[in-house]
Amino acid sequence: MGQAPSDEEIVKYAYCMAVGEQRYGELFTSLRDRVADLVGADATPALDAAGEEQVPPELQALEAHFDNAHSLLANSGRRRGSAAFSLKAIDSNDAPAALIDDEGRVIHANAPAASILGFEKDAFLTEDAFEPGQLRNLLGNLAKIEQFPANTVISLFGAYSLRSDDLLHLALTRVDQISGATVGYLTAAKINWVPEQSDYFQSLFKLTPTEMEITKALVNGNSLTQIAQQRGRSIGTVRQQAKQLLAKLDLRSQTELVCLYSGIVKYDGSALSEAASEFDTAQTAARVKSFELHDGRGVLEYEIAGDPADRPMLFLPALLGGTALTETMRQSLRDNRIKLIMPWRPGMGNSPIPPRASLDEITDHARDIEQLLDHLNIAQLPVIGNITSAMFAYGLGTSLPGRISAVANINGIVPINSGGHVKMLDPSERLRFYVHQHLPKVAKMMTRSMLNVVDSGQDMEFLEVMLNKNPHDLVTITDAEIMETFRDAHDFITLTGFDAFSHEISLAALDWQHLIEQLPCPLLNVVSDGNLSFTPRLLRVFEQEKRVDLNMEVIEQAGHLALYQRTEAIFAKIAAFAG
Repeated sequence: MGQAPSDEEIVKYAYCMAVGEQRYGELFTSLRDRVADLVGADATPALDAAGEEQVPPELQALEAHFDNAHSLLANSGRRRGSAAFSLKAIDSNDAPAALIDDEGRVIHANAPAASILGFEKDAFLTEDAFEPGQLRNLLGNLAKIEQFPANTVISLFGAYSLRSDDLLHLALTRVDQISGATVGYLTAAKINWVPEQSDYFQSLFKLTPTEMEITKALVNGNSLTQIAQQRGRSIGTVRQQAKQLLAKLDLRSQTELVCLYSGIVKYDGSALSEAASEFDTAQTAARVKSFELHDGRGVLEYEIAGDPADRPMLFLPALLGGTALTETMRQSLRDNRIKLIMPWRPGMGNSPIPPRASLDEITDHARDIEQLLDHLNIAQLPVIGNITSAMFAYGLGTSLPGRISAVANINGIVPINSGGHVKMLDPSERLRFYVHQHLPKVAKMMTRSMLNVVDSGQDMEFLEVMLNKNPHDLVTITDAEIMETFRDAHDFITLTGFDAFSHEISLAALDWQHLIEQLPCPLLNVVSDGNLSFTPRLLRVFEQEKRVDLNMEVIEQAGHLALYQRTEAIFAKIAAFAG
């Protein structure tokens, strides 16, 4: 194990996040290693302690810095779509764009890069795709990519289109990913011809009018065939003229000519692909209904999906995905005759959030749900919890024994305040619970910086890190329909800010075991074999230690996002269970 990071390092990353530099990966990893160094790698989140006195003073000292960093970050507002080189921006770019690692392997390529340049994910760049000598130069730059400044164009390289004889000029930019890796960003660059600089360029290199005409055409992205057609000359004549022009300037390729021109006119390609990100919750907002709670506690928002005549079930949204439903899921609801009633929790959408996490709000939410059932004229129904919302599902079953007929959870969490099962949690998950329980200001900054990354347009990158390279989940998040619905749900959940995420994790870190022990109705827990944190093995240890029966059914070939991967199997199990 390497040397633990210093507190100065952790604080530096926190302030970097606050002023705009996306260093979430380094921040999270450094803090995790520091906690492991001071507390012990296998420590439970709660340390089985009641108060903060057993939290190392070094960690408590970080609170003030993280509080300051959070204030800076909050005051700067939400930077939506600010990451011009995110996967989201790359995929929305209508020009070829790709991320390349330091060995020349394609990490990610958008549709135009695949169809026009032949770039394939996980494949290495090949010489036949580039002008002679250009790939060698590109690989040389990629090998030392960390030495270049971030987010500015390093150089231009010529690549051939598969569709025609067009030569595309690809700009290389260094990009630092949230995982900490430094990679190259290649995208087709549009070099603008600057008339006021053309005379200077012509006199500097003593070019003839014909040579300037060819230079202008190449800078504007025209091929030699197009130049020949425009000038009414044969392709052979134009090729010879271009060859003489390159020899005159001591250049080896057309791309070197474009690079020379762009350098002379001070071309700045730092904003080659600005993210086109609109903050739009229209899809979710159009579905959301609301009604006024009787006791003056505000408005409860909810959605309904499925045939009105089918059997109603409460579905409690997860923080990740929310009420996002794909067409496959809607068809599964029809097949199983299920109608979902999906109420939003405190802090989500327009709902106010309590000042601090308390188990009382689970009871309060049960009162709200009872009013919702009265409002909809529903006497009794089952409830489905998903991931963290499982604790609310247990709370409803315990608090409303006459209204909740059964509780079913999908990859639901369990209490983590003490016990051997806690040590089985992934270290990153243990860190989240630890800071939310003992270092609230650190937790608030961590959550804010995490969601700031998502807001910036780097949601795909964040999910790849959070989902820990789980193969099932990584395939799921590449589905365009799923990502569109996830993004819309995220925008609605965070409509009034990011506190819902931090608040819910703080609530999950409390001791709510009694909600499981006192549950009076039937219980089903559908757990995927690829669950990232609350694995089937961990839940079995929890059952044995706490002497409870979770009635687990393990579903295969699924990960954290099991509901979107094994939709039919899960809804069929729940329908049969609630039967």
